[in-house]
Amino acid sequence: MIFLILWLPLALSLSPNAALAAGFTDLKGSWAAPEIARAVDSGYIKGYPDGNFKPATGVTRAEFLTMVDNAFQLAAAQNPGTFRDVRPGIWFGSSVQAAVYSGLVSGYPDHTFRPQQAVTRQEAACILAPLLKLQDGALRFTDIRQIAAWAKSSVSQLAVGGIITGYPDGTFRPAKTINRAEAVAIIDKALTSRTVVQTPAPDQGDQSNPGVQTPEPERGDTGELAVGVSNDQYGEKVEIAVVQGAVYNVAELQDPPRLVVTVPDVTVVRTPLEIDVGEGGLDKITTSFSGTGPGTAEVEISFATPVPLTYYTTPGQPGELSITVPPQIYKIESAPVSDFLAVNLWATGPLNYQTSMQGNPQQLVLTFPGTGLSPGLQTWQQPVSVAGVDGLQLSEPQLMTAQLAVQTTQDLTCSSDSSDQGQQMVLRLQKNTNPAGQSGQSEQSGPEGQGSLAGKTIVLDPGHGGNDPGAIGPHGVEEKWVTLPIALKAADILRQQGANVILTRTGDTNPDLLARPELANDNNADVFVSIHANWIRNSSIGGTGTYTYAPPGTPLGQQRTARLHLASVLQEDLVKTLGLHDSGVIEDNFEVLRCTDMPAALVEVAFISNPWQERLLNDANFQQQAASAIVSGITRFLTGG
Repeated sequence: MIFLILWLPLALSLSPNAALAAGFTDLKGSWAAPEIARAVDSGYIKGYPDGNFKPATGVTRAEFLTMVDNAFQLAAAQNPGTFRDVRPGIWFGSSVQAAVYSGLVSGYPDHTFRPQQAVTRQEAACILAPLLKLQDGALRFTDIRQIAAWAKSSVSQLAVGGIITGYPDGTFRPAKTINRAEAVAIIDKALTSRTVVQTPAPDQGDQSNPGVQTPEPERGDTGELAVGVSNDQYGEKVEIAVVQGAVYNVAELQDPPRLVVTVPDVTVVRTPLEIDVGEGGLDKITTSFSGTGPGTAEVEISFATPVPLTYYTTPGQPGELSITVPPQIYKIESAPVSDFLAVNLWATGPLNYQTSMQGNPQQLVLTFPGTGLSPGLQTWQQPVSVAGVDGLQLSEPQLMTAQLAVQTTQDLTCSSDSSDQGQQMVLRLQKNTNPAGQSGQSEQSGPEGQGSLAGKTIVLDPGHGGNDPGAIGPHGVEEKWVTLPIALKAADILRQQGANVILTRTGDTNPDLLARPELANDNNADVFVSIHANWIRNSSIGGTGTYTYAPPGTPLGQQRTARLHLASVLQEDLVKTLGLHDSGVIEDNFEVLRCTDMPAALVEVAFISNPWQERLLNDANFQQQAASAIVSGITRFLTGG
C-alpha cells in the first residue's frame, strides 16, 4: 500500500552503488535502490533468503504495518484487542496491535483484520497521514474522482507535503496495489519530513470548536484510574479507564440529578479530581474514594439540568467505559401570546429545525436533527386550542432526531428566536393570514433593475434535494437541508442588489444533474454557483473549499482565468467570513462545472462530517454568514471589486 515516487536523475545515478551496498541481486538500476539501502540499514525491512529484494512484489496489510511499526517505533499497545485471524505470537501481531492502538488502522466488523489483504495507494496514505503533521491542499491528479472520499484528505496531505507524487500522465491510481519498492520509498520520505504523533491524540481538526477537551485516559500501573471528557460526534463523552480492568456499576441519583460510577480496586487517581465541564448538559465530574470498601472510587457526573438526561454507556477495551450524553431537549412549555402560540424549548446544545407537513390528517412537524429527548419528554403531549393549534406532541422516531408534531386543521406559519447560544428557542405558531397566491408582494426583495448587480443574471444551485439527501452528518443533518437555506438567503441579498436570480430548486426537489447547468445556459447567466457541504470519513477534518474546472486546451480552457478568479474570490470571502480552515481552490470535473457555458464554481461551505461544523451548517446565523460571503464573492467578480 505505497505510492510511486518520482526521483531526480541524481538519485537514479546512485542506484547501482546503493543496490550493491544493500547486497540484493535484483536492484541494479532500480529507481528505489537508495531508499531500500537506507531501509535495510535502519533495520525496518529485509530481503529474501535467495538474495533478492523483489521490489515489484505487492505488499499486504501485515507487511506494511510491520514496516511502519519498525520505521516509526510505534507505541506498544496496552491491553491489545484480538482479531480472529491474528493468532497470538505471529510475526506481525504486535505491529498490527500497535497500529490499531495508535489509530492508524482498524479491523473489520466481523472481528477480522485480514492481514494478507493487499494494500492500495490510497490506503497507504490513510495509514501514514496520522503520523505526520501536514496540511491538506489542492489535489492536482487527473483521476481525483477515483480517490475515495474517505482517503482524499490523507492523499492531499501527503501530496502537498511531497511524500507522494503521481504518474507521468497526471494520474494517482488510488486503487493500485503498492509494491515493496514503493512502500520503502514513501516511508523513507515520511521519515525524512516527519513530526511523529506516537499515541492517539484528541481531535486535531478544525479548532473553531471551543468545547472542553481534557487528555484522554492513559494507562499506567495496575489499579490506576483515569477520567477524561471530550466532545464526541454524538455529544459529551466521559471516558473512564482502570489499568487492570474493572466491573463498573452505574447508578442514577436524584436531587440533584447525576450519575455515580463505582470503580473497585483503585490505588490512585491519575487525572484531576474535579473537572468543570459546563456544557453539553454536564456540570462537572468529581472523582473520590468512597467508604464502601477498600480501594473503591466513585466518579460522579453531575448534570447541568434540573432533570435527568438520556445517556449511553459503551464498554471499550478491558477496564474502559465511555458514557455519552447526546444533545437533547429537556424542557418544553407553551403559552398563548396575543394571536399566536409560544412554545419554549430548552436543550443541552444548539437547536435547529426543519418543517414539513406529514400524516393524514396533515400536521405540521418540526424535526430537530442531531438532537434527542430527555427521558421525561419521550412521551410528552399537550392538548391546546390556540391560534389554530389543536395539540402538541414530542417524539424521537430515530436516535438523536426529535420531532414536535403540531396538530391543526389550519394553515400555520412557524417562526423562532434563539438565545443562550442557541440552546433556548421560542417558537411562534400562528394562522397564516397571507396564504399562497394572495400576496401582493413579489418574491423580489429589492427594486428590480436597481443596484450594483442590475442587469446581471445569477444562477444558484442548492446541491442535492428530494430523494437525494446528499451527505449526512454524524447527528443526522442532511446536506440538502443545509444548501437550500444558504441559497435562498443568498438569493434575497442578490435581489436587493438588483440581480436577476434563478435557483435550480426552491424546495425539496431533485432536478436532474444535467438540468442544473442547462438552466443557467438557457437563461444566458453571467455566473453559476453550486452550493454544497463536504464529507470525509475522518470526522476531525474541517474547512472550506471551492472547486472550479477549466482544463487548458479545451473550450472551457478559454474561461480559465475568469473561472479561477471566481473561485478565488468566493474562497477568500468564505474563509474570511466563516473563519474555518482554508482548503483552497481545487480543480475537479464536476458535471455542473463541465456543462456550464459561463464562469462557474462549486463551494463546499464546511464539512458536514465534522460534528462541530455539522452544527454550524445547521445554524441559521451561520447559514446567513455563508450566504453573505457567497454574495460578496459574486459581487467582487462581477463588478471587479
